[in-house]
Amino acid sequence: MQKYKLKARKRSIDTSLANKSQIGQDLWVIDRMKGKTDGSFVDLGGGHPIRFNNTYLLEKKYNWKGISVDMGPPGAFKCKNMSLEEYRSLWSKERSTPLICGDALKIDYERVFEELGFPLVIDYLSMDLAPPRITTECLKQIPFSKYQFNVITFETDSHRDKTTRKLSREVLIPLGYLLVEWDIQEDWYIHSSFNG
Repeated sequence: MQKYKLKARKRSIDTSLANKSQIGQDLWVIDRMKGKTDGSFVDLGGGHPIRFNNTYLLEKKYNWKGISVDMGPPGAFKCKNMSLEEYRSLWSKERSTPLICGDALKIDYERVFEELGFPLVIDYLSMDLAPPRITTECLKQIPFSKYQFNVITFETDSHRDKTTRKLSREVLIPLGYLLVEWDIQEDWYIHSSFNG
């Protein structure tokens, strides 16, 4: 999987806002969701509110709503020299998406989803935490028994951690997620019930 290239299709995808994700995760989601507007997302490891962000384009061009979670500086991409308050201020200036600054492993996701009024089928889950084992540990805290996601991009960083890919697949595939694209960095899934 190289940077995601949109295949020629009968449907048209408006990418007049340049994608901001690292390897085209946002364009892949837009493509799989057939250019859907007013979608929903959960972005775990959001990092910088714009640069290398998997949900910025969805929010700004397609009017998606969601939640982002990140520890903030110094680990957030291009934010290492900011204070936590500067980071939060940057987020509120650039995004309407609420940001939870904190440890992704200590969040009660079911409570957060309920408080935000998320539908039981959420369009997109982006998981990109560091180090890779944290992403896998966090995956086990997502309330999959109550919530389903149409598409998931999961950063495995299998070149840095050989176990992350295997463990994440052992969680997601039995839950009905179909692995449709992968490379050394990411696994991309679609739920088997999704008609996208």
